[in-house]
Amino acid sequence: MTFCLSFGDFVAPVLVGGPDGTMVANLLQTQFGAALNWPLGSALATLVLIMVLAILGLTGWAERASARNLR
Repeated sequence: MTFCLSFGDFVAPVLVGGPDGTMVANLLQTQFGAALNWPLGSALATLVLIMVLAILGLTGWAERASARNLR
């Protein structure tokens, strides 16, 4: 739950990476906002969504596997 909520945070990447740091949230914001490159922004957002779903799927699988081992 925390991972999903923090993935779209736009303030923390600037604070952690500095003004020159490029992170996913900043890149998406730039593509949709300043660059007006909606096709690239959409492709990057789709990749981010696929990565999040894969991580959630893997953690769900690992949780089910560990629950089977505890029985």
